[in-house]
Amino acid sequence: MERFRQIRPQWPAINDEEFASFDSHHRASDYPETSATWSGMGLDAGFDRADELMTAPNKLARVYRFRHL
Repeated sequence: MERFRQIRPQWPAINDEEFASFDSHHRASDYPETSATWSGMGLDAGFDRADELMTAPNKLARVYRFRHL
């Protein structure tokens, strides 16, 4: 959650009140799944393989690919 707050300077189009709203929501509601949980959900859904393709430099987002082999 602190990493999210640290990106504030990178969002100049968002005013302080709007950013505070994002931050408040994030702290109250966002509990991200681990990479292992995402992979497990893909396998549980019937995919044969789950690969993590990318992690954003600030580590706030990741991209996964789920495939049938």
